[in-house]
Amino acid sequence: MISAQRLNDYITLRNLAQKYPQYKLMVFELNIGGERESFENIETLSEYVSDILDNVGYGKYIVDLRRNFWRELDNKRTDKFKKDTRITTGSKGEGFSVTYESDTDRLYVYKYAICRLPCDKKHDTKYFSEFILQQVSAGYYKLKLGAFSTEVQPLHRIEKALVDSNGEKFISNKLYTTGLMSDAKSILSGPAASESYEYLSWDYVNAFRCTSQQNILLKWTLRDRPHGWPSQSLIQGINDQEAQMVPVGFKVSKEKDIEWRVCFVQGEQKLTDSWNEFQYKVYILLKQIKTCFFKPICDEISSFILKNVTFWYVEQNSIDKFSKQNLLTNVFACLAKLKDAIIQKHLPYYFISERNLLQERVADPEQQQLTDQLDDLIEHPMQIFKCPKLQSALTVTRSELAEKGRWRDNLEELYLKSANIWRKDIPYDKEKEATRELMEDICLYSVCDEIRDMVWPAWREYHGKDRYEELARRVMKELS
Repeated sequence: MISAQRLNDYITLRNLAQKYPQYKLMVFELNIGGERESFENIETLSEYVSDILDNVGYGKYIVDLRRNFWRELDNKRTDKFKKDTRITTGSKGEGFSVTYESDTDRLYVYKYAICRLPCDKKHDTKYFSEFILQQVSAGYYKLKLGAFSTEVQPLHRIEKALVDSNGEKFISNKLYTTGLMSDAKSILSGPAASESYEYLSWDYVNAFRCTSQQNILLKWTLRDRPHGWPSQSLIQGINDQEAQMVPVGFKVSKEKDIEWRVCFVQGEQKLTDSWNEFQYKVYILLKQIKTCFFKPICDEISSFILKNVTFWYVEQNSIDKFSKQNLLTNVFACLAKLKDAIIQKHLPYYFISERNLLQERVADPEQQQLTDQLDDLIEHPMQIFKCPKLQSALTVTRSELAEKGRWRDNLEELYLKSANIWRKDIPYDKEKEATRELMEDICLYSVCDEIRDMVWPAWREYHGKDRYEELARRVMKELS
């Protein structure tokens, strides 16, 4: 178990200005739209970076719009398919990812199986099978079969995945996942299956319900929070949401094939929903930095790692520290926390602090490269402009960037509107039959024409066979 002092080492706010006094002395210069511009301190530079983010797809209005779109889409799908609940996870579900910026991650929580701790109330198992959680390590459990319902379909998914251990039956994550994917046209990687279609790709994971979230989250719930985040009402809301058991074990465990990991997808979304504009922008910039600077070194510093760094940082700092002027100071403070975690190879999972997110993840050579890179970034903050979206913004003037930002937000809003019309009217099980009829829908046709006129005003004059492919490429380019 992690000691209180060691945990405090992770979450104590660093005074970045004291550790790196050059921030206060620096004058930053940038070539913006062909003109040299000076920033007298990191606060004014932060204001400019925040404005860039507003204009490249991360303003609050468009973030909220994307967030609502994906959740409404999930709800429509879940209403039509009663056997599971679909949750769009990751940056798409949080609203932090532009339409074509990344893969769409989805969790399918099947309702025909439910998991609980031995101390929690037994369920009526007529219509679902029940599994009893046996903790193996922090955040990881074996699922012992408690009751098997013959009323539930499909039975074979569970039956074929059961294995014997010391006279008891457990469900194998490996057998369950491979059996579930046997009939699907997917590429399997660990617990996730991947699919792609033209310009879009999806990663999806299947999970079971877990109704013991309140006991699992008890320590998290009772922890002292000096700055009031998350609020008591938010903590209660997270406790009211079921957890999920995903089919993956701890990578170095001898029993990893029959271990499952607990996660709190809807709880995470409630936390990110609660972030204000200058809190979520810290996370977005960390993700941009990850892609540009960390990914060439190794893939282990994931968005999930950075999200947990941000969770800890937001909890341990007062709301007044998250302002437009402090954006970059907060980003570099998070990078300093990440550096410390990498050096110690220890980062507590936000919901279960005993679980180490960096255990067995970063090899020694990569550890040194990452810490060197982090030192360089913290000491030379202008390197952040190597991130492609920030770098691209420097090629135009401030007014041109603002105008383009309004244009791209309008384009994405229209795109989401068209996709919402499509999904609203087409039953998921009759998509092919309904496509031709829907394409004659006047409202959809009008929205699609607006999109085409925006990305290619002369599209009507072009009669090549690849006209609609070219239109799709242009939309993808603008919304990536």
